[in-house]
Amino acid sequence: MGMFDAFLAATDTVESAPESRVETELEKKLQLMLDLVLRERECAKALDTVGLAAVTQEKEALSQEIEALDASGFDNLELARRVREENRRNAYLFWVGLNLVRETMGFFEQQVPASAYSASGTVAQAQQGGKLLTGRI
Repeated sequence: MGMFDAFLAATDTVESAPESRVETELEKKLQLMLDLVLRERECAKALDTVGLAAVTQEKEALSQEIEALDASGFDNLELARRVREENRRNAYLFWVGLNLVRETMGFFEQQVPASAYSASGTVAQAQQGGKLLTGRI
């Protein structure tokens, strides 16, 4: 048995050690989290609320599993950074969408100024309820 074979044999035993298994499990779970984050974005873009709810539940369960794992010795920081960056992109997408909905609802809730006058020259009562309810946009 040559020196290279001895090295491979020693490496094989190290890979089956519990610490290596935890690291591999953590990497697999982080990769799964990345896939879920990307799928979450696709559901949001397609306005698939049912799919989005399912992905959110999967993400919550997976994040609890990841928290329970031992991260000591984890060296794939690039994967962890990518998961964080993609999750932040999703958060920004949802924040922008929420603000757009708020602005739109605020526009439709604004009161329509009175534009009619009565025969005596006084301002006639306008319908209350905003632009959406009155039909005036």
